[in-house]
Amino acid sequence: MCNGDDPLCFSGVRAIGGPAAGTTIATGLQQVLGASVGTAAACILTGYCSQESDDTSGSGTQCPDLPDVLVGDQSHPNAGPNKKGKKHTSGPLLPEFGGTGDYETDLQILTGGTRPAIDTDSAELGSQIGNNGIFGRRKNKSGGASIDIPAKGDRPHETLHY
Repeated sequence: MCNGDDPLCFSGVRAIGGPAAGTTIATGLQQVLGASVGTAAACILTGYCSQESDDTSGSGTQCPDLPDVLVGDQSHPNAGPNKKGKKHTSGPLLPEFGGTGDYETDLQILTGGTRPAIDTDSAELGSQIGNNGIFGRRKNKSGGASIDIPAKGDRPHETLHY
Protein backbone atom coordinates (compact mmCIF):
# COMPACT_ATOMS: atom_id res chain seq x y z
CA MET A 1 0.00 0.00 0.00
CA CYS A 2 1.08 3.58 -0.60
CA ASN A 3 -0.31 6.90 0.53
CA GLY A 4 -2.15 9.49 -1.55
CA ASP A 5 0.85 11.87 -1.49
CA ASP A 6 2.71 9.52 -3.84
CA PRO A 7 2.12 10.66 -7.48
CA LEU A 8 2.36 7.04 -8.64
CA CYS A 9 -0.18 5.77 -6.11
CA PHE A 10 -3.48 4.61 -7.53
CA SER A 11 -6.15 3.25 -5.18
CA GLY A 12 -3.51 2.49 -2.55
CA VAL A 13 -1.22 0.55 -4.93
CA ARG A 14 2.08 1.91 -6.23
CA ALA A 15 2.03 1.22 -9.95
CA ILE A 16 5.71 1.64 -10.72
CA GLY A 17 8.67 3.56 -9.43
CA GLY A 18 11.27 3.98 -6.76
CA PRO A 19 15.04 3.56 -6.97
CA ALA A 20 14.95 -0.24 -7.25
CA ALA A 21 12.35 -0.14 -10.02
CA GLY A 22 14.26 2.65 -11.79
CA THR A 23 17.46 0.61 -11.80
CA THR A 24 15.76 -2.61 -12.88
CA ILE A 25 13.77 -0.97 -15.65
CA ALA A 26 16.78 1.10 -16.80
CA THR A 27 18.93 -2.02 -17.13
CA GLY A 28 16.34 -3.73 -19.36
CA LEU A 29 15.65 -0.66 -21.47
CA GLN A 30 19.38 0.06 -21.90
CA GLN A 31 19.86 -3.41 -23.36
CA VAL A 32 17.06 -2.85 -25.86
CA LEU A 33 17.34 0.88 -26.62
CA GLY A 34 20.96 1.70 -25.78
CA ALA A 35 22.44 3.40 -22.72
CA SER A 36 21.19 6.97 -23.18
CA VAL A 37 17.70 6.31 -24.48
CA GLY A 38 17.13 3.42 -22.07
CA THR A 39 18.18 5.45 -19.05
CA ALA A 40 16.06 8.43 -20.12
CA ALA A 41 13.03 6.20 -20.74
CA ALA A 42 13.40 4.61 -17.30
CA CYS A 43 13.63 8.08 -15.77
CA ILE A 44 10.39 9.12 -17.46
CA LEU A 45 8.57 5.90 -16.58
CA THR A 46 9.61 5.65 -12.94
CA GLY A 47 10.46 9.21 -11.90
CA TYR A 48 13.95 8.14 -10.82
CA CYS A 49 17.20 8.57 -12.70
CA SER A 50 20.23 6.41 -12.13
CA GLN A 51 23.37 8.46 -11.50
CA GLU A 52 25.35 6.10 -13.72
CA SER A 53 23.99 4.28 -16.75
CA ASP A 54 25.21 0.98 -15.28
CA ASP A 55 24.19 1.76 -11.67
CA THR A 56 22.91 -1.40 -9.98
CA SER A 57 22.98 -0.04 -6.44
CA GLY A 58 19.40 1.19 -6.55
CA SER A 59 20.53 4.65 -5.42
CA GLY A 60 18.81 6.66 -8.16
CA THR A 61 17.78 10.25 -7.58
CA GLN A 62 14.71 12.23 -8.58
CA CYS A 63 15.14 13.53 -12.12
CA PRO A 64 14.55 17.32 -12.18
CA ASP A 65 12.40 18.77 -14.95
CA LEU A 66 13.89 21.22 -17.41
CA PRO A 67 13.31 24.79 -16.20
CA ASP A 68 10.48 26.80 -17.78
CA VAL A 69 12.38 30.11 -17.58
CA LEU A 70 15.96 31.34 -17.96
CA VAL A 71 17.79 30.41 -14.74
CA GLY A 72 21.20 32.02 -15.23
CA ASP A 73 22.53 35.42 -14.13
CA GLN A 74 21.51 38.01 -16.75
CA SER A 75 23.92 40.62 -15.35
CA HIS A 76 26.86 38.53 -16.66
CA PRO A 77 28.87 40.53 -19.27
CA ASN A 78 28.10 38.01 -22.05
CA ALA A 79 24.42 37.47 -21.18
CA GLY A 80 21.91 37.67 -24.00
CA PRO A 81 20.54 35.83 -27.03
CA ASN A 82 22.77 34.64 -29.85
CA LYS A 83 22.49 36.19 -33.33
CA LYS A 84 19.78 33.77 -34.46
CA GLY A 85 17.92 34.00 -31.16
CA LYS A 86 17.77 30.22 -30.71
CA LYS A 87 20.26 30.10 -27.83
CA HIS A 88 20.86 32.30 -24.81
CA THR A 89 24.09 32.92 -22.91
CA SER A 90 23.89 33.54 -19.15
CA GLY A 91 26.09 33.70 -16.10
CA PRO A 92 25.96 31.08 -13.31
CA LEU A 93 22.75 29.55 -11.97
CA LEU A 94 20.92 32.13 -9.84
CA PRO A 95 20.45 31.47 -6.09
CA GLU A 96 16.63 31.58 -6.44
CA PHE A 97 16.95 28.43 -8.59
CA GLY A 98 19.33 26.74 -6.14
CA GLY A 99 22.53 28.19 -7.57
CA THR A 100 25.68 28.17 -5.46
CA GLY A 101 28.13 29.71 -7.93
CA ASP A 102 30.03 26.40 -8.01
CA TYR A 103 29.94 24.64 -11.38
CA GLU A 104 29.97 21.06 -10.02
CA THR A 105 27.31 21.70 -7.37
CA ASP A 106 25.04 23.62 -9.76
CA LEU A 107 25.31 20.85 -12.37
CA GLN A 108 24.17 18.30 -9.77
CA ILE A 109 21.28 20.57 -8.72
CA LEU A 110 20.07 20.89 -12.32
CA THR A 111 20.51 17.22 -13.30
CA GLY A 112 20.03 15.17 -10.13
CA GLY A 113 23.19 13.29 -11.15
CA THR A 114 25.32 12.87 -14.25
CA ARG A 115 27.24 10.28 -16.23
CA PRO A 116 29.92 10.65 -18.90
CA ALA A 117 28.51 11.51 -22.33
CA ILE A 118 28.75 8.86 -25.03
CA ASP A 119 28.83 9.27 -28.81
CA THR A 120 25.04 8.96 -29.20
CA ASP A 121 24.31 11.81 -26.74
CA SER A 122 23.59 15.41 -27.73
CA ALA A 123 26.55 16.49 -25.56
CA GLU A 124 30.10 16.30 -26.83
CA LEU A 125 32.38 13.54 -25.53
CA GLY A 126 34.06 14.56 -22.30
CA SER A 127 30.88 16.22 -21.02
CA GLN A 128 28.84 15.08 -18.03
CA ILE A 129 25.16 14.63 -18.93
CA GLY A 130 22.04 14.26 -16.82
CA ASN A 131 19.07 12.12 -17.75
CA ASN A 132 17.05 15.28 -18.34
CA GLY A 133 19.44 16.31 -21.16
CA ILE A 134 21.27 19.03 -19.24
CA PHE A 135 25.02 18.67 -19.66
CA GLY A 136 28.15 20.27 -18.32
CA ARG A 137 31.55 20.93 -19.84
CA ARG A 138 34.42 21.48 -17.41
CA LYS A 139 36.33 23.32 -20.13
CA ASN A 140 34.44 25.00 -22.97
CA LYS A 141 35.76 26.89 -26.02
CA SER A 142 36.49 29.99 -23.93
CA GLY A 143 38.38 27.97 -21.31
CA GLY A 144 35.79 28.13 -18.53
CA ALA A 145 33.15 25.67 -17.38
CA SER A 146 29.60 25.78 -18.73
CA ILE A 147 26.24 24.07 -18.29
CA ASP A 148 23.90 23.65 -21.27
CA ILE A 149 20.16 23.48 -20.67
CA PRO A 150 18.07 22.30 -23.66
CA ALA A 151 15.21 24.48 -24.90
CA LYS A 152 11.75 23.92 -23.44
CA GLY A 153 8.61 25.54 -24.81
CA ASP A 154 9.29 29.24 -25.41
CA ARG A 155 12.52 29.17 -23.37
CA PRO A 156 15.57 28.91 -25.66
CA HIS A 157 18.57 26.67 -25.09
CA GLU A 158 20.54 28.34 -22.28
CA THR A 159 24.26 28.08 -21.60
CA LEU A 160 25.38 29.00 -18.10
CA HIS A 161 28.99 30.24 -17.95
CA TYR A 162 31.22 29.85 -14.88
